[in-house]
Amino acid sequence: TVGLGCDTIINDLLKLMRIAHIMHNQAAMPLFDPYGFSCNDAFEMGTIDAAKLLLWDDEIGSLEAGKAADICVIDANNVRLTPSTDPVATLVRYGVGTDAESTVVAGQLVMHEGRLLTIDEDELLDEAEALGARMIAEMAPRRYVQLGTNVDYL
Repeated sequence: TVGLGCDTIINDLLKLMRIAHIMHNQAAMPLFDPYGFSCNDAFEMGTIDAAKLLLWDDEIGSLEAGKAADICVIDANNVRLTPSTDPVATLVRYGVGTDAESTVVAGQLVMHEGRLLTIDEDELLDEAEALGARMIAEMAPRRYVQLGTNVDYL
């Protein structure tokens, strides 16, 4: 079982699914195997397979009775996602996180029409901007400092 997660620079699970799909199929091209790794495989790696690896597949990862009701509603009415004969393949190949229109977490609506409902987004953005400026100011004196010869490199 292989799972995908976004705790690094790639913070968009749909982009991560797309990268996994492209990389695997690029590697499989010399074998001429068009069925080696489908968009459904990539989608499952980001949902139920990731939940299995975390040992949470009895709580999350699929829509079933008794599991957390986490749902993301995608607005497919845009140029990238239309037309679509296969919604999962279209989402994996062309979707991005900002296509999310509404999100439900544990049965609670937390985003609607692209706006977060549980926090003040404008206040959060202002706070993030201020923190970012402070971090840059604090780090500026340490940027591009020549390392000594006693530094071990991995």
